[in-house]
Amino acid sequence: MIESHLLKIGGMLSTELKTHVMSTVKVSSDTARKRIQREEKNNPNVCKLLGLSFRNGSVFYYHKNHFGSTLYWRALYKAFIDSKSAYSYAVAALLARDKIMPSEIFPIHCGIPARMAKNLSYERVLTDLKAVNAIREYFIPKVGDCISLMQQDEYLKFEGEKIKACLLAEEVLISSLGSWLKKLNIASFKKVAFNRSEKSQLVNGFYWDISAPSYLTPLISIDDKGQKPGFVVCDVMLNVKVDDIAISPFLNKVRKSQFSKKQGRCIYIFVAEEYTEGAFDLAKKAGVIPATTRNLFGRDVEEALKSVISVFSHLASFIDRPEQINDLFKRLNKIEGAVGNLRGTLFEFIVAESLRAIYPRVELGIKLKSTINDKKYDADIMITKPDETLIIECKSGHAGAVLAHEQVVHWLQEQVPNMYKTLAQSDNQQERKYSFELWSTKELRVESIQLIQRVSSDLKKYSVSFKTCNDVRQEINKSNQKGLLDLLDQHYLKHPLNKL
Repeated sequence: MIESHLLKIGGMLSTELKTHVMSTVKVSSDTARKRIQREEKNNPNVCKLLGLSFRNGSVFYYHKNHFGSTLYWRALYKAFIDSKSAYSYAVAALLARDKIMPSEIFPIHCGIPARMAKNLSYERVLTDLKAVNAIREYFIPKVGDCISLMQQDEYLKFEGEKIKACLLAEEVLISSLGSWLKKLNIASFKKVAFNRSEKSQLVNGFYWDISAPSYLTPLISIDDKGQKPGFVVCDVMLNVKVDDIAISPFLNKVRKSQFSKKQGRCIYIFVAEEYTEGAFDLAKKAGVIPATTRNLFGRDVEEALKSVISVFSHLASFIDRPEQINDLFKRLNKIEGAVGNLRGTLFEFIVAESLRAIYPRVELGIKLKSTINDKKYDADIMITKPDETLIIECKSGHAGAVLAHEQVVHWLQEQVPNMYKTLAQSDNQQERKYSFELWSTKELRVESIQLIQRVSSDLKKYSVSFKTCNDVRQEINKSNQKGLLDLLDQHYLKHPLNKL
């Protein structure tokens, strides 16, 4: 009976299996528990997941024939969700994002504290889930390190471009929300932390997409040291209708953080495109502001953020339709700082597409991972020739602006040497040439030009050079693609700010 039931459903928690035995053969709880233990001991087909316990000491039982199957994973993930343990929130966060998320946002969106007494940390949960093969880690070249729920290999169809485009849209939204919180004086103007790029600010033991001290009167408290600010924290999720499971990691953060008295009162905000009725009600009952992109910024911006995902997932198909990209930028211009990241990504695309007309192997947005120190380096564009590798660093902005000298120094002294070491080690070809170029629609300072020239003259293992406005336009023009040239002129070289 126990074996046949597990064969039918794939697997279940011991508490549920005990209930099934009790209702089927009409025995007591203690008798049912002993029957399950005997079956596990005597029947090799009845297996127990080792190395991980669920809430109240429950364990996961499964049929041997189902291990690693779709039915097995479905049953195991259901067990995680039903258990309401720390592991359940990590699994829920991954399910909400189509079973995969970049590692850099896992500490924010897994719903588990980074540091909190008597609670598992997200690092411990990650280690435990990997130990039982419930999750695995991937390196996706255009995205970087990612964490995924385990599943059969034939179902592994992760779209790097789509993941990257969704992250880009969320970054636009996060930047806009930060400006909105500052303007309304909800957040302390100079202390807003954007924690995706750098985990710089813990609030009540958790990381959030946005966090900042707040001096709003209802949030201020008084202690022995004087006035103490509260905090405003916010997470965002796009490209999904947020349901009970998707909202649960955020609500766990809210519940847990309310027990902490170190950082005062908080305003909790969650922003999504839309919610199910159940998720919306759960958020309101928890005292959370369940905002949507439409009620914050209006229908135009809501549609524009959706377009960011669709357009930047398939940018190549829009080369001959630059008016759609122009319209997207026009709509996003309604909110401060929204188009900055998009303009950088678009410039990288324009350069890469123009070079594809010349070179057979051009890769865009590559994450290089060093086997020496395990660090990651961003290669905006990588061109692989038979005897040479060319890495292009793209810096966008309206023509007439000047690129900060510090950025040039960082590129020359930090990025280039480390990327060279990473590439040279992986290629293992002594005669191979390596070139690094800086392409910018901004002008370079005299000191920046002199530094590049001086460094270039001293180098032997690789070369460095640069191209600015006119040089960049000439290179794009070689592709004979009018659409690319129009995009370059419209958003960089002939930008309205050039006339000021």
